Amino acid sequence: MQNQNQHKGLGIPNRSFLLAGRRLSLILLATLGIWGTIAWWDDSTQRLILSLLALLTLLASSWRGRRGKPMLLALLAPLALAAAWQAAGQDLVRFATSPQVRVWNVFHYYLGAEYFGEIGYLDLYDAALLADSEADDYWRQVRWVRDQRSYVTEARDPARGALVRNHFSAERWRQFQDDLAALQPLRSAKKWRPIFTDRGYNASPFWTALIAPLTHWLPASRPWALKLLCSLDLLILAAVFVLIGRTFGASRGWLALLIFALNPVDRGRIVGGFLQYDWLLALTIAVCALRQRKAGWAAASLAFATLVRVFPLLLVGSLLVPALVRWIRGGRLRRDALRFALLYGLFMLVGLGIGCLTPRGPTAWGEFTGNILHHGEHHTFGEQRVGLKHLLTHRVTSSQLEKSSEERRQQLTQQQQLYRLVALLLLIGWFAAVHRRHGVEALVLGLIPFFALLVSSRYYWACLLLVPLVGRGQKLGGQALGAAGTILGGFSLFYLLSVIQPPTRYGQYLLFSSLLLSGLTLWLALVIRRELRYRARRWS
Repeated sequence: MQNQNQHKGLGIPNRSFLLAGRRLSLILLATLGIWGTIAWWDDSTQRLILSLLALLTLLASSWRGRRGKPMLLALLAPLALAAAWQAAGQDLVRFATSPQVRVWNVFHYYLGAEYFGEIGYLDLYDAALLADSEADDYWRQVRWVRDQRSYVTEARDPARGALVRNHFSAERWRQFQDDLAALQPLRSAKKWRPIFTDRGYNASPFWTALIAPLTHWLPASRPWALKLLCSLDLLILAAVFVLIGRTFGASRGWLALLIFALNPVDRGRIVGGFLQYDWLLALTIAVCALRQRKAGWAAASLAFATLVRVFPLLLVGSLLVPALVRWIRGGRLRRDALRFALLYGLFMLVGLGIGCLTPRGPTAWGEFTGNILHHGEHHTFGEQRVGLKHLLTHRVTSSQLEKSSEERRQQLTQQQQLYRLVALLLLIGWFAAVHRRHGVEALVLGLIPFFALLVSSRYYWACLLLVPLVGRGQKLGGQALGAAGTILGGFSLFYLLSVIQPPTRYGQYLLFSSLLLSGLTLWLALVIRRELRYRARRWS
């Protein structure tokens, strides 16, 4: 004991520190070896190789005994780091060494939050073009603008901007012009044109009320402040994987990182954006809290996620269904479920109140509701979307991809009966699977009604990293391995087909939605099979 204390006092590392250093060195060497092997290939081939290696690692670990399993699972760490570098390494270097940020995202969500009182959900483009025309006229090449009221792309109209100008004070107008002047050089004038045909600012009043002070304290007109704002997502993502690793074990943490990095929905979005993944951190906190049976934290974080992105409401419903089924059958509601529901409702009410603190007051919620319903209806027929409805905007029997949104609308109308049938089957399967689940698994099964009922922006499906967190204990059991293997198998097939014949952006996400439908169906089948086997054992 005395010698050990002397060693510590002299700063000589103890045995556990040496072992940790050795493991880290081996992980880094393996990561460099993997990256050196795949670096010569193109992007899709790199992702295909990484997906196949990860899938083979999981398959091998499920076949080997207890002694071989830890060694095989140790390969997850270098694979995850290599995949993370493949997904974000170049963007990270560019972000650290140049003024570049993800301008498309920052333009909408920084300006939308900071000037919400003046421009609301409808007037960002008109105000920006007028402010620019009074300054350097950097956007003189922008001829077409999407009207946020009708979503019709129309010729630029200076008169509309003049009406919006009246909402600004002289000081706020100058600040608005300064922020625009800071963002404009980060993208060539020609590349700005498609930004003005986007669908505008769509954040909730709750998110706006929370973020507006941040944009006010850290204005985009100061380069260091803009970089700091656009670094927050990196801190958020780091927190996601640290929380998963601490709560569910290192193997699941590395596996979650691997799935996130290889997921096609996150390509090009990880670095340089403005608070795109706050909802993912909230869902992660909720899952970790459910594992630790902390109802208050789970309710607060799920309320936050719902208030900023809406769709987590379906996950909350999935979480509560088992408790409702038990209540209907037995006449008693579990105390933990009741406590969670009451706290969730309370936090939702507080969040709605916070959303009333924007400069537009309580009316902001009405504006948001109308805007998001209008946005969602048109969103279905865009590109880079995920969901069953979006999948059926393409004719199932056709090899040709419908190009215009009107053609896609017609195809969905013609296939409404098919959509209703498939959605109903998915929901029946979901209910059969979830009604006896609880906690993390019940929440994550909410991804099935999310896919069946809504069409979402692609990056919301980053939440697939939560799927391998099902199952008990910190070690990767058969349930988690099967779920992760299904996801990685889907990724492998996606990238294989992309290498063979690179699809269009629309075709790419039709393919992704098709594979997601297959994976969710397989997952449902496995969960229901497990439930039937359990019942058979009880009856026997």
